[in-house]
Order: sequence, then structure tokens, then C-alpha cells
Amino acid sequence: MIAIIYTGFDRFRDVVQSTHDRLFDSLRAIDEIQIYNFTKPNKDRPFCKYDKHDARGAIQLFDLIWAIDSIPETFFIKIRTDIWFTDDAIKAIVDEFHKVKMGEQDMSLLGWHFHSWDFNQPYGKMSAAEAGKHTQDFVVIAKKETIDTTENIFEKMDIREKSGISGLYTGNNVIRYIIKNLNNAYTVKTHMYLIRDGITTNSNIDEIVAAYMASYGGKGKAHPYRDWYKAKRGIK
Repeated sequence: MIAIIYTGFDRFRDVVQSTHDRLFDSLRAIDEIQIYNFTKPNKDRPFCKYDKHDARGAIQLFDLIWAIDSIPETFFIKIRTDIWFTDDAIKAIVDEFHKVKMGEQDMSLLGWHFHSWDFNQPYGKMSAAEAGKHTQDFVVIAKKETIDTTENIFEKMDIREKSGISGLYTGNNVIRYIIKNLNNAYTVKTHMYLIRDGITTNSNIDEIVAAYMASYGGKGKAHPYRDWYKAKRGIK
């Protein structure tokens, strides 16, 4: 049985549901799935000291630990409700889950990023030890026993907080704290996109990608991917 864990704020589910259903159908070809909802707001959510700081990375990690501790399954896949999964992203998740299930690696952490991968490929992959702050956090695939202890994870976050609470603001900074062995965990960058405000069920994929790229602002970081995508789609 595969546990599917939803965490974070519950938003844009109606926009992305068809892509999540395709992912679930692909996973059912491997094993049965059980879907859990740990999204916010949730009256059963324990107290989290990081809420008052709006330290989103630490909050994300807290919610993930709470979810993992609450499920009986051995293998889990953590996802957000606001991700649009392309066929390449679904392939990446299925491939990576198979590797984790077969014991070839402990964990896979997937997302999208403009840094260091060939956009023409379905996905790019590197060890979490190598990825550093570019470790992805949209999707986490793991066997529960490969997750570090709750005590150790919170100790790492407390140490980071002493250097400044800002270090806990992004998931990319702290998601690696759950990993026992960085050399046997991998981060994967693939074609998946977060839904932004203004996107509706009537929006097409080009509008979804354009809104996501625009959310990076005018710094130009996402421009190489934006330009690659427009060329691929024939968009001027």
C-alpha cells in the first residue's frame, strides 16, 4: 500500500485534479493507494511553534512529520494540492517510487527549478548531498524508516533558528533535515508547476506555465526555462 499524503494549504484542487488522478492511476499499476488529507486548516493539527513566525519551511516540515507519524503505511508520497503534473512529472514520480520501493535509494524529493538541469529531458537528478539548497520539496517519496527521528529533525531546525529565523522560511533550506543519509537520497527537477492566483479550471497549460514563470518576478532567474518552453510550444 502506498500512502498519498496531502499537506500544506488546500487550494486549487479543482484546477489540478485531473493531473493528480492520472498520477494515482499510474501508481495503482504498482500497488494500492490510500489518500490522506493533512492540509490546513485542520482542527487536529498539533501546536507548531513556527506558526507565529510564518517560517514556512519549518511549518512545512512540521506538517510532514505530523503526517508521517500518523499513518501506518511503510511507503509514502507527500504532495501539495496546487501542483500541475505533466506526463514527464508523472513518469518521474513513478520511476522514483519504484527505485525507493526496490531499495535502490532511500528517498526522492521532486520539484521544479530553473537551476542545473537539461529542460529537454523528462527530469534531472542529483544526490541530496550535492544539491544543497536546491533540494526540491514539492513531492517527497520515501520509506518511513529512512526518515530521521523527530528529535533529530527538530534539533537541526533549532540549530538553524539560532542563526536566524529567516533560514527556516523556505522548504528548500530545511527539507533535507528529514534525511538520514544524504548520499542515498536524491533530488529531482521535472516539469511540474505550482498554480498561481488568477488561474482557473478554464486556464490552459500555457497560461499555467506563464503565470508560474511570472511569479519569479523580474530577476530573470526563470527566463531560461520560460524561453525554452515558449520555443518548444511555438509561442512568440
